[in-house]
This record gives sequence, C-alpha cells and structure tokens, in this order.
Amino acid sequence: MEAFQDSKGKASQIASSQSESSTEQFTKVIRGLEETANAILRVSLNASTSICTYADASAPSIIFAFQVFHDLYGKARDRGAKIRYLTEITKENIDYCRRLSKELRIEVRHLDGVKGNFTVTDKEYIALATIKENQSIQQVIYSNLTQIVEQNQFLFDSMWERAVPAKQKIEEIDLGIDLGQTRFTYDREEILRTFDDFLNTTTREALVIVPSDETPSRNLALLQKLGLKAREKGIRVCALIPSKSIASGLQLDFEKLKQDLNLQGIEFRLAETLSCDMSIGIFDRMKMISAQFVEPRSLRSRPSGDAVSATITTNAESIAGMASIFDALWRENELWERETRSRKQAELMQDILAHDIRNYNQVMKLSMELLQAELPDNPSVRTVGDAMLRAIDSSTELVQRARQFGRILAEDAPNLFPVSLAEAVENSLSLVKSTMSTKDFKVIKELNVDEILNTKESHVSALVMADEFLPQVFVNLYSNAVKYTDEKEIGIETSFEEAEEGGTAYWKVSIADQGRGIPNEMKEHVFTRYLNTARGTGLGLSIVHALVVGRYHGKIKVIDRKPKGTIMEVWLPKANS
Repeated sequence: MEAFQDSKGKASQIASSQSESSTEQFTKVIRGLEETANAILRVSLNASTSICTYADASAPSIIFAFQVFHDLYGKARDRGAKIRYLTEITKENIDYCRRLSKELRIEVRHLDGVKGNFTVTDKEYIALATIKENQSIQQVIYSNLTQIVEQNQFLFDSMWERAVPAKQKIEEIDLGIDLGQTRFTYDREEILRTFDDFLNTTTREALVIVPSDETPSRNLALLQKLGLKAREKGIRVCALIPSKSIASGLQLDFEKLKQDLNLQGIEFRLAETLSCDMSIGIFDRMKMISAQFVEPRSLRSRPSGDAVSATITTNAESIAGMASIFDALWRENELWERETRSRKQAELMQDILAHDIRNYNQVMKLSMELLQAELPDNPSVRTVGDAMLRAIDSSTELVQRARQFGRILAEDAPNLFPVSLAEAVENSLSLVKSTMSTKDFKVIKELNVDEILNTKESHVSALVMADEFLPQVFVNLYSNAVKYTDEKEIGIETSFEEAEEGGTAYWKVSIADQGRGIPNEMKEHVFTRYLNTARGTGLGLSIVHALVVGRYHGKIKVIDRKPKGTIMEVWLPKANS
C-alpha cells in the first residue's frame, strides 16, 4: 500500500493532471503500483454527483490508514456528490464502519458475504481484487464506457436495496443479537435445494403449511422424506391445509391420503381460518422457507408447479412469529374438532330427548282422551283432562321450539335469499288464528296485501333477505299478542312501512296488540330472557331476536301502545338494498 503513503500533494497532483486525461471512452486493465493508485484516486476526484463503493470487510480499515481518502471524500462532499458505501460489517471492522458514518458522513450499509471491490461514479467504474493492509495493489480494471458504468451502477443499486442500514447492523453486533439472514429467490432449483437442506438438518420438529390438497402430490418427494424422518428419527411433523382450498362438499380423508402417498408419520390437519397460496416450512424453529406460486390460477392444476418465488430466512424473530401463528392455527383446529364433536353429541341428545318426550306426550294425550271418552259425564275428569291436554300440547310445543332455537343459534353462515314479507306475515297470522280456537280474533286491519302495500307492484317488491325461518318471527309475535291479551276477543293491527336508517333500506312491520303491555324495566331484556335464565318462558321472543337481529341483521323495537298494549316493530333489510 506504499503508493498511498505520500498523501500530501497526492490528490492535488492527480487533480492537476485531470485536464490532460483523454475524453475517449475505453475499458482497460491498469497495471503497476503507481498507476493503479493514481487510477483509484482519480476516479473519486472525477466524480461530480455520485460515488458508490462495494468493498469487502477488510476495506474500511484501509480508508483510515491514509489521509488522502479523507481529502478525497471531503472534496466530493463539497462538490455535492452523494457517497454510498456497501460492505460486510463484522466485529472486526465495526469501529471503522462507525467512523465512516460519523467522521466522514458516508452512508454505509451492510450486506452478508461481500466478495470483491469496485467503485462506480457518475462517470467511471474501477474494480480491484481483495484489499489487504500489507499487500500492494498491482492491477485494476478501469472503464469510462457509458454502458459499463450504467450496468455496474444498476448492480450496485440492486445490492444496496437488499442491504441493511449500518446503524441497525452495528446495534445488532453491540447488543449481541443474531438476526440471521434473509434472502429472496426465483430459482426453483435453489428453493428445492434449500427445502432439502433444511429437511436433512432437522432434528426435532418440522411445521409445514401446504396451500391445497393437491400440494402433497406435487411435492411428494420432500413430504415423503419428512414422513420417513418422522417414522425413523421420531421428529414431529405437522402439516396444515387451508380448508378453503378443499372443493365444496369434499371430505378429505387424511388417513387415506397418507396411505396412498406413503406419508405416514405426518400429522395433517385442516386450518379453518387460513387462506394462503404459499408453501411454508419451519424447521426446528430456526430455519424457514416460504414459497409462493406465481403462475396464473388457471394453470395451478398443472402437476409441475414450475414458477415459484421464495423467501428464505434464519431470522429468529420472523420464524418465532410465524411459528406462533402456526401453533395458534393448530390449536384452533383442535378446538374446532372438539366443538364439532360436542355439537354433534348435543344435537344427538337433543334429537333423542325431543323424540322420546314427544312419544311420552303422545301416550299421555291418548290416555287422557280415552279416559274422557270413558267418563263423558264426569265434570271433574273433563276439567282436569282439558288442563292436562293443554299442558301436554304446551310441552310438545316447547320441545319443538327449543330444538328449533338450538339449530338457529348453531348455524354460523345461513344462506339468505329474497323472501316475500307480506306472504310470511299473512301465513303466520292465519296459522296462529287456526290454533287459538279458545279466543276470537278481531283483526283491526285485515291483511289485505294490496291495501297494506298500496299497489300490487309494491307487494311484489316487498322482499327481504331471509330464509325459511322468517314465518317463525311473526308466529311468535302473534302468539305472544294472543297469550298476553286477557280479553276473549283479541285486537291486532299490522302495518307495513318502508324505512331507512344508517344507510340501510328496510321494510318495517309493526304489530300492535291490546294486551297487558311490557313494563319499561323489562323492555331491554325481553328478547334475551330465555338466554339469561335458561327457562322455557321467553323462548318465543328469544327466537325472534335470534332470527331478526342475529340471522337477518335487522332490528326490533318495543313501543308502548296507547291506551294499552304493545307495538313490536320488526325492521328487515330489503332484498334489493
């Protein structure tokens, strides 16, 4: 490095010779101690707007060994040149890299595994072999060809974008943090090779997310290798498949899948809330690769799956984060399976109880009817028998309602479709009238559809988003109106109205009775009384609330009717809103 020893006057001497340099564009190899030193210095002196240096880990120490570099970088800054320095920051050169940033005000970044050295400016390019402090530089490659300069500027910028700011890397080293390495690739061979390398070095656990049920057959060799390690080495291998990737109605048999593809040892599970197009492998919670299919979806059916990109990392934080997500999805599957089993068991018990109670009720009802037929002239038998028959009918109805309510609450995503609101109301009222033979209906406003909705066209358009359970809303409301009216003659008024609230268009159905009314302190809880007390009373209005609010995304309002009675307002979203 003796060519840089005479730092005094070196930069000015070279600067004075710049005007003599030829403007001809060329590329050549420069040899000789003095010539190479002058070429290196001249490239920096000639730079107007930019100096970009790519240097191995030994280079930063050289800069501080010679004052001439201080002078060069100082003058470059005075000219307004932007100076960027890309190197591998290590424990050995960290102090020099820190000084580059603070003393020389150079923007420094870290990149793993830097090999070779070159500088590219807005005018020139120069490259040299590995720099060593006690070894002379005898040869460099120089070029001022525009194409060469632009190509190497592009190369530098590409690596710069991938690099880590010096401040971050220096803090990692100072704090003893190892963030590992992260890289991105489109090379399918590298992706498969990395999967294989990670797999071969796995000793405890492999967590895998496969994007679809077709993926195992597409990457069969790798998965079979995992299965073999699970069987022979005892490592834990868990694989998640998004349930959304399975064709609708298809039941995936994992035991058959493992048998057919020789994947015994791998534990497969469906991930209900996972939706991704990536294959992810986490190995011993220390290495991770995520490969994404980038070919069009229409071509996914091809068995090759050629076009993929991948991110490969040993970053502990990234891996820990993804592993925790995997664990949560794995546990979610366990909870989902447990909940499914519990729900099926509850449904089975509910069906058995409902069936048996109806059978027992039928036996009691027939027995009482036979007794009344045998003793037709006994008033006590008639009175008690009628009371028992009503109780038996109420018991059967309660069982049926409880079963229906359970089905409504258990369904997560009901299939809603346009339903005629007027037809549902009419049919419900007719049904209630036919079953309440002990009381006489006096319907204040008869349900003449054309009158209520003004025109036939309006009736046709009175559609709401609901399903086959919609009539149950009005059956329960009308039944309650009858039940809580003390008079033998019942007055019920039904009206329809279009309404809008919060940007949503509704059909509003108002059902007014002349019954006892609902006390103010009970209005807030009247629809959830059954859920809160687990008693049969209040079940009808709980069904109404579950359907209108929970299932149909509508609203229910309770209003006092003057002089007495209650108005129930049911707001249901329009089908065309």
